[in-house]
Amino acid sequence: MGLTGRPGPALLQLRHVLLNFGADLYRFVPSTGALTKNHNTFDGIPSLAFNPANPKILYLGLAEER
Repeated sequence: MGLTGRPGPALLQLRHVLLNFGADLYRFVPSTGALTKNHNTFDGIPSLAFNPANPKILYLGLAEER
């Protein structure tokens, strides 16, 4: 659910345990059924936080474990 109580885009992070794989961040939009994936070289995204002044902005806390 979005912050307005209506269904909104959902984010899901998938972390693989393979060394040096990185992390995949998925975005699902219920209204269209669209699913997109972004890959980065970081090992995980352990933290997510919305900007209190603009809830459309999402901050990702990235982790790198080498």
